[in-house]
Amino acid sequence: MPVTIEPTIRAVLLERLMARIETISQANGFATDAGQNIYEGVLPALTKADPTIALSILVGDDEPEEWKGEHVRLTLPVEVAVTIRADLADGWTDHIEPALGDLKRAVELADRTLEGVCNGKMSRGATRTLPREAGSEMVGASITWRFPYLEMWGQP
Repeated sequence: MPVTIEPTIRAVLLERLMARIETISQANGFATDAGQNIYEGVLPALTKADPTIALSILVGDDEPEEWKGEHVRLTLPVEVAVTIRADLADGWTDHIEPALGDLKRAVELADRTLEGVCNGKMSRGATRTLPREAGSEMVGASITWRFPYLEMWGQP
């Protein structure tokens, strides 16, 4: 009989975060369509052939905070970056700032525990500007959210 392996708590957390971010579209009442072009684990090198705006989900290192018996309490930082092509006039005010607002609404307005996956409420860190590297054709900003969760020892 085949064994069914349940997804890890981290995987479920990231799936629920992604589902919220994917809703970002003008058709859903947001200011931008940023949720229609999402990368995972990488900042894209946008060119004139690419869409104007992209989001990147960058998963940080989880941070063990407490051990109690067979339980480990951790926090997972996840940075979500908004990037646009650097050649856009008024790109910051017309694209980046509205997309940052859309991200905050999509991620934060629903249940702050990601439907019970978080052991406690998520929190938001600073919004930071992404430095433009020499020769880079993109600019952007990012927001980091911190998601607390609980694992059983050996049962992620």
